[in-house]
Amino acid sequence: MREEEFKKRAKEIWGELKEAKKILVCLHRDPDGDTVGSALALARLLDEEGKKVGLICKDSVPGVLSFLPDYGRIERRNLKDVNLSDWDTVVTIDCASWEQVTGGAEWMPKIGDVRVVNIDHHLTNPGFGSVVLVEEASSVSEILFHLMKEWKKKVTGDLANWILVGLVTDTGGFHFASTSARVLKMAADLVDRGADLDGIMFKIYRSNSLSKIRFWGRVLGKAEVDEEGRFVFAKVRFSEIADLCQNCLVPDIKKGVAGLFLQNIEGTEFGVLVTETSPGVVVGEVRSRAGFDVARVAVALGGGGHRFAAGFTRKSVADFDQECKKIFEVCRKVAKEEYEESKTAV
Repeated sequence: MREEEFKKRAKEIWGELKEAKKILVCLHRDPDGDTVGSALALARLLDEEGKKVGLICKDSVPGVLSFLPDYGRIERRNLKDVNLSDWDTVVTIDCASWEQVTGGAEWMPKIGDVRVVNIDHHLTNPGFGSVVLVEEASSVSEILFHLMKEWKKKVTGDLANWILVGLVTDTGGFHFASTSARVLKMAADLVDRGADLDGIMFKIYRSNSLSKIRFWGRVLGKAEVDEEGRFVFAKVRFSEIADLCQNCLVPDIKKGVAGLFLQNIEGTEFGVLVTETSPGVVVGEVRSRAGFDVARVAVALGGGGHRFAAGFTRKSVADFDQECKKIFEVCRKVAKEEYEESKTAV
């Protein structure tokens, strides 16, 4: 997006937020550091403007993020169950689709006069909402930082820390290809503003539970390389991990393994982790190794995301192995198309 267009959209969004009195901020399901950090930062900013602000998420926020101030403020609640007459504006942040907000693709009935502000960095976002800003970036936190600068807001202390959490987690600790010079300069700027980079890295990357490490080991033991599609994949049944999750949630225990390991196998272009998170519900995570557009894979499987990281959910799955077979066939098909197109472009 051109600079002048971004400035225009930033002004529109701030106009919506200034006019609103009661604002509900929605995180995406299976939340990560980016949606959590950016939501908490936006909520604090709106608090300071005297707004009534709520934060909700369909799923529980990972315990690894419990060190963040206001962590407990995020209510586990589905937007579909909210009385929308209590709010005049809904903000979806880092949500590539309504399915990411509510767990279902349908629009909420009787939306009434509620305005919807959609701020996202997934280019597969269909552009839902009253005011939409979908910008290609490493994270929504990166976008929010630029928005706050346009809004002439001071980003220090907790605000800087929350935004840096989003920046760190969505770049894989600055390992992913989305880590541009602009991202590194922004991180340095946020540290200068009081963000605790070492503390964030310690809590997120050096504070894993033994259950999570054991799950990673189980996944890595199952990993295989598909030579035809040049991707690495692993599939894990719910029954295989239930014994590891006695004191934690499946979404918590599986975070990190796709990005930290499966995308790093030599001779492959991307990694795919398919997990049965509950009986009949299959969640896929796709991570790019060197620029392969994994959003294409996710979209073909009913999901979405961005070039470097994407995902999908398959429900009412009767046969896990057969479903995985279908998923990996789609991966091969999309990979073949991508490779053919890259040859043509050359």
